[in-house]
Formats: sequence, structure tokens, C-alpha cells
Amino acid sequence: MLRRFLIPLAMAIAALTAVAGCAATYDRPQPGGFEQPRGEVDVSYFYGALSPYGDWIQTDEYGLVWCPINEPVDWRPYTDGEWVWTNYGWTWVADEDWGWAPYHYGRWYDDAYNGWCWVPGRDWSPAWVAWREGGGYIGWAPLPPAMGWQVNVGFSSNDWDHMPGVEHYWWSFALARDLPGPGISRRLAPRHRGGVLVAETHNITNYTYVDAHVANRSLDIEPIRRAHGKNIPTRVITDISAPPASHSRQVAGNTFNAYRPEMREAPAQAAPAAVRPARRVPVNAEQANRAPQVTPQTQARIDREAVALRTREAADKKRLQQDQLQETKKPPVGVDADKLRAQHQQEQKALDNQTARDERVLKSRQEQRQQNPATKADSPRKQAQPVKDAKGDAGNNGKNDGKNNDKPDRNNK
Repeated sequence: MLRRFLIPLAMAIAALTAVAGCAATYDRPQPGGFEQPRGEVDVSYFYGALSPYGDWIQTDEYGLVWCPINEPVDWRPYTDGEWVWTNYGWTWVADEDWGWAPYHYGRWYDDAYNGWCWVPGRDWSPAWVAWREGGGYIGWAPLPPAMGWQVNVGFSSNDWDHMPGVEHYWWSFALARDLPGPGISRRLAPRHRGGVLVAETHNITNYTYVDAHVANRSLDIEPIRRAHGKNIPTRVITDISAPPASHSRQVAGNTFNAYRPEMREAPAQAAPAAVRPARRVPVNAEQANRAPQVTPQTQARIDREAVALRTREAADKKRLQQDQLQETKKPPVGVDADKLRAQHQQEQKALDNQTARDERVLKSRQEQRQQNPATKADSPRKQAQPVKDAKGDAGNNGKNDGKNNDKPDRNNK
């Protein structure tokens, strides 16, 4: 089943041969729309289309994978954007310009050093995520590569409570009333609640076919409409001949414009213009002395990433302390002291694990930038507007006081 997501070995060898010795001088193409596809389309179309926004990496387990380069260390898929209701079910509308591909084809996994990476796939879906529901919350998590899909068969596994490799921090949860609307990242439950909410909810994942395309039938519209209290329009998915150039061109009125051909396997000789290894290659003293000097711009970016993560970690810690103090003073209904203590310990462990993961990825990312200081600067990202969080309170929820507002608020992710 995984062969649909694996890149043939011959192609990987060709990719590495093509870029041997020139990774440090690779001039990354700049974002500027997507090339018009010609004739039948195969997986290699993703190579050029996504290169301006991330790195193609050669891995032992999955072959060629793509990792976005401009997302914060603590970012995760399916959080920058919104869920819209369509004739194919709940469909993800990404804020990222590259979102037409990695959120609707293939699978995601969290690499120990490179962070979130995408494994290309051939079948389009409104979103490849698992769904959970319970206690007024709706949860979703990107599907891992092991959860393959086959026409007329379905998923390779239906054990949704034990998806291979999926950790608590893969999950995003929002109150049912908060699911619709732009800026979902500002309405997500705090990250330390992930493990508790996974345990308190149940699986509702359900995908099927409608008019020869995958459809999401996991979550019905009516309960969300009642909880939301406002009209939720049904958008009609309309096929277009090329990827949308931006978020604003993907959704127009009551139409969702989708570029969703069934991708063919990539030719064996096809490869991205540049491929780097999944792990940082250690350098000896002589090589280190010849390494390019880190530019002021690169060092400034490294420093910004570190400051942003420390700010986020401090906000997470403060939020956890506040929530637990409030629950200690006024325990939730039906929760005794022992259960509450165990829950608080679970939340603290979850936050500690998340922090360790983020620190590991930050260190690896900084080492990569120091070895390749020619990395392009961040691409522009539009500013999200303040909306209410999962508890119904407006505000920045611990955001960095407006000092680093180039990304939507992520404090509750």
C-alpha cells in the first residue's frame, strides 16, 4: 500500500547525482504562481511547484519528501486556514499558497530532526486527516504514511486509535461552535490538552467516493450548524486546469476551486532540481573551516526563530499553570481529586514532550541554516485578524505583544 507514496530508488539516485556537490549554491526559485500543467500530470509536477516553498529531502523510509521552510518550529499541518463545508464534505482551505497540494494529496509525518515533512501521493481528497468528536470538541490530525488508501478498498488500516507514529501533538481540537470560519489557529484548544482530549473523544473518520473523487463523510454539517448558531454555506467544488495561485483564488463565493487530477507515478528519471539528505552530514575540522560564513541575515533569522520559540514556550507554561490552578480551585463536574491530579500530570508530560521535540527541531534547523547561509528569506504571509479562542475570549492569548506579528497567532496550537 505504501508504494503509492514511495519514490522509486532509481529516481532518488538520479536526484542525488544531479545535485552532488552543489547543494550549497542552489538558487531556490521564487514564489510566483504555478506552471500550467501540460497533458497528463504525474507526481514530478510537485517537485518544481513546491521547491520555492521548501526543501526536497531524500529519506530511507519514504524516498523523496518535501519539508516547508518558512513555518515556525512549533507549526503543524492543517492549522493555518479554515474548514469549509462543500459537496464533498469538510474541506481544508489553506492560508499557505502551496496548500493546494500537501493538504489534499499524500501524507504528513513529523521527522525527528527536520520537523513536519510531506510524502507525495496520487489521490486528491478534501483533506487527508483523521477525525475525532466528543465533549463538545472536534479534533483532526494529519494521516501518517502508514494509513494508505486504495481505490475500491479504502484505508490500509482502520485502527484509528493507534495510527502508527501519531503523537498527541499531531492533533488539533476546537469546540464544535468554533470549527467554521477563517483563522482556526486562534480558536484551538491549548497544546497541553491534546492527550486528554484524544482520550475523551472517539473516532468518526469516514471517507468514501462521490463522482469518482474521494469525499469526506466524517462529520455531518447539522451538529456544527446548531453549535455555531449561524448559517454555514455549502460550497461547490469546481475543477480547474491549474493550481490556484493564492488562497484568495481557491475560494470564490460559494465555489471551491480545486486542482485535483489523479497523479500518475513519477518517471524514474524525474527529480527535483535540488535534494538534500535527511540528516545533517557531520563535517570535519577542515571542512568546517571552509564552510561559508553565516550572513547577518541568516543569523538574524536564526535568532528570531529562537526568540519566537522561547516566547511560545513561556506562554504555554503560563497557560498550563493558569488552567490547572483554575481547575484545582473549581474541579470540572464529575472529576475527583485523584483523576484531576492524574490529568494534570498527563498535561505537564505532554507539554514537556512537545517542548523537547521543538527544541530538537530548532537545533537541527539552525545547524542547517549555518551550513547553508544562502537560504532565501521568508516569503510574505498575510496577517490573521483577531478572533475568539476556544474559551470564547478575544485577544492575543500570550502572543508576543505584537513584536513578531508576521505569522498568525499560534499560542493555542
